[in-house]
Amino acid sequence: MSGIGKSWQVMLADLAMILFLVAASAVPAREIAPAEVALTEPVVAGEPSAVFRDNGEDKRFARWLDSRSADARETLTIRGGPEAGRYDGALARAAALSAIAAARWVATRIVLEPESGDAVIAVFAFDRRGAGLPKREREGDKALAASLVAPLGI
Repeated sequence: MSGIGKSWQVMLADLAMILFLVAASAVPAREIAPAEVALTEPVVAGEPSAVFRDNGEDKRFARWLDSRSADARETLTIRGGPEAGRYDGALARAAALSAIAAARWVATRIVLEPESGDAVIAVFAFDRRGAGLPKREREGDKALAASLVAPLGI
C-alpha cells in the first residue's frame, strides 16, 4: 500500500513547477543599475592648528610630527587629490604618511578630494571627540604602522 495515493502529489508538484515557470517568464527582465555613490564633504569641526605640505620626504614629515605636542583631541587629516585623473599615487603617499603617523600613535584619517589638486597635505585640527588610540593599541608594539600599509603593497 505504499504506492497508493501518492500520484496526486507528483502531479501537484508538476503543476506548481509549470505555474512558477509561467509566472517567472511573464516578469520582464530588468537591468540592475549599480548603487549610486554619494560623495560628501568631510565634516571638520575644528580649525587647523598645523599644516604640512608633502614633498616626498618621509624624514621631514617625521620631524614635523615629532615637533608637535601630543593632544588627544587632535586628528591628523591627510588630504590628497588625483594626479592625471588617478588617485593611486595620492592614496599610496597618504598611506605612507599615515603609517609614519601611526608609528607615533597619532590618530589619522585619509581624505581624497577631486578639487585638491595633486598635492598631499597633512592638517592637524581639534576635531576629535574622545581620547586617542585605545589603550590596547597604545600598549602594543609598533607593528600597527606596518599593518596599515601592508594591503597596499607599499
